Amino acid sequence: MLSIDIQGLDQVQQRLRAVLTQMGQTAPRALFEEGSRIMNVSHDLVPIDTGLLRSTGYVTQPILDGQGATVELSYGAQGQAPYAAVQEFSTWFNHPHGGQAMFLSEPFFAATGGMLLRLAEAIRSGMGG
Repeated sequence: MLSIDIQGLDQVQQRLRAVLTQMGQTAPRALFEEGSRIMNVSHDLVPIDTGLLRSTGYVTQPILDGQGATVELSYGAQGQAPYAAVQEFSTWFNHPHGGQAMFLSEPFFAATGGMLLRLAEAIRSGMGG
């Protein structure tokens, strides 16, 4: 009969719980920072008429649920600029004062190229790694 005695398993489980807790705090912060970077790029692309649309851009604080964390990036906060979606997707509009269509989509899709690596590095760095 073979007998194996594993010692230290309690400490390993305790460390894993600590790592998951720390990661659970670091990952949402990293996601918010990524969203903020996208919004900073987007800000310079927003069409300008009165400046209202540009002033309504926001990134929400992370929302945690059983699946993970989410942040929302948007313009037109609290109905202040209900035309935000029209400006975003209407590629035929002329913007004589600057800006462009796809002012949020374009920076978002550009950011997806290295997003997972940046998030992983932010989480690793935030955990002292």
